[in-house]
Amino acid sequence: MKKDRADTSSRDSEGTLPPPVKLRPLFGIAPEHYLPLLMLLVLLVILFLVFFLPALRRPGEPVKLHSSPPGSAVYVDGRRVDATPAELFLERGTREIVLRHPWFQDKTVSADVGNQLFRIPFHSRSRDVFYRLQLDEPDDLITDSVREFAHWALAEQPAYRHRGPDVLSEAVLAWYADPARVPTSISGGSDAETGNASQLDVLLALAPALLEHSGSGRDYLRALSLDRGAGGVLSAPGALEIVQTFIHLQNDTHAAFAVLEAVLPEKTAERFLESEWYGRARDRVNTAAAAHSLEETPLELDAPQTAVFAGVEFVRIPPIEALVGMQRDEEPIDDSLRIPHLLQLDEFWLMRTPVSNAQFAEFLEDNPGWGREHLEELREQGLVTPDHLADWDADERPNADGGFEFEAGQYRPDNAGNDELDLDYEEWLQLPVRYVSHPVAEEFASWFSERLAETGEELASRLPYSEEWEFAALLDGADLYEPVFRDGFVSGPVSVEEGAEGNLGFRHLMGNTWEWTASPYLPSTYALRPFQVSLGDLPELSSELAGAVPFRAVRGGSWANQPDEVALAAVGVQPRHFSSPFLGFRLAVVPRDRTDQAAQ
Repeated sequence: MKKDRADTSSRDSEGTLPPPVKLRPLFGIAPEHYLPLLMLLVLLVILFLVFFLPALRRPGEPVKLHSSPPGSAVYVDGRRVDATPAELFLERGTREIVLRHPWFQDKTVSADVGNQLFRIPFHSRSRDVFYRLQLDEPDDLITDSVREFAHWALAEQPAYRHRGPDVLSEAVLAWYADPARVPTSISGGSDAETGNASQLDVLLALAPALLEHSGSGRDYLRALSLDRGAGGVLSAPGALEIVQTFIHLQNDTHAAFAVLEAVLPEKTAERFLESEWYGRARDRVNTAAAAHSLEETPLELDAPQTAVFAGVEFVRIPPIEALVGMQRDEEPIDDSLRIPHLLQLDEFWLMRTPVSNAQFAEFLEDNPGWGREHLEELREQGLVTPDHLADWDADERPNADGGFEFEAGQYRPDNAGNDELDLDYEEWLQLPVRYVSHPVAEEFASWFSERLAETGEELASRLPYSEEWEFAALLDGADLYEPVFRDGFVSGPVSVEEGAEGNLGFRHLMGNTWEWTASPYLPSTYALRPFQVSLGDLPELSSELAGAVPFRAVRGGSWANQPDEVALAAVGVQPRHFSSPFLGFRLAVVPRDRTDQAAQ
């Protein structure tokens, strides 16, 4: 029955079948012969359109461009097109290809590009081309890497999906992109010709002191692996060297476990803190610190010694060994990386008060190029921020004859709860100088050294190191008298000659203004020192590379801080070019032949 219905459906309305379709011969060729030829012709046309027509319409060839180091910018005929590794289509003819990468010489190639006639859509048969760039500025590579790594290391812990760049790892890859720098053994970044420590060695030695979270720790470990593999695959001997590096780090430092605690991922860190090894290491540190009490500090000196150098009063700090990073109540400061340890200091002299506006005005008389009228020039050099000397008039600088015009209401400190009074010129001169960056403070110290030389003194001035400042404050008992912090009676800085004097006669080591120090800010440096060490032996103070760290330690707090916000042992941090209304400085004086110069 089904067959009958099918037969019926093929019939017309009258019940008859339609006539069959018959193809006629073409040029005397029967259909059974020309139909296969016609289908073959259509297929050939399609193949031509797909595989050959693109080469006729746009002659050229695809190229896969690789470089060492990777990430080099690619310019074709003066136009930036990509970065290596890059897949490019180069049109036929002579093309100028330029590869550029920071710190490397440009690689310029004149390429004669032919025409690839046969092209497979979506899977072009590319020609692989490799170029090696020559490292031209190794010093800039290392110092720039220090600056960028410090910025990322001090940033907040990055999210897993938004991790920061691997700055150290990229520096290692760039270093070994130059074949001349690949060592013949597993000596890491040592100079291939002399075997001496290279700038890369110094960079990797400094990096642990900048570690503060797992993102920077991951980058450091990868960089170490790349270095031991000379920029390539890590070998078994190289892996052994990495293990030895961490063993030496543990044996040669007082509290490397604290750095490990900071850089481990959160869940791993939790298990680490619960481990027996961590508990023993932490107890060992606490026991060592407890054996050296601060109860007798400030010392009862027979007669605090002061001296006047080039018209400025200084206080002598005798040679001393004491704990840094510990509060007077014997409690560590609230910073897991600021591990208390014993530090030995040589004798030095420290200004009794912070540098005042009057003293800074003398500096500007001899060095007008640092005045506010040169703000734009100083900013272009990266030395200051827009607030540089913001409370100094740009057109009429304060000088010995006066004539300074104040903005209305600009200086209105609360005078011990009395009515607010505008400051006159003479009162303003006695305020601590503010809105000065670290380079400005260093230039002031150089100028003062010249004044010392003119008096015949065999002395030089510089900013104090962070630890020198802390010991001076401990000896002075700066945390025991009432500093100028923000409360109901203080709403601005006060004269450098106002306020209580400490045990040694200092004023305002705590409060009034934060103070610049010569020390680069290295968050993990306390944990990576031996328990007992001399200031002169600290590598970060003699390393020019440490001087490239773009942050400096600041100490003491300011009038804008609450009294319980800043501890004497606490260390603040500021970008070295930062000009702040809460930040000033004072000078230290040491023998001219002292080698512990501040890192520039």
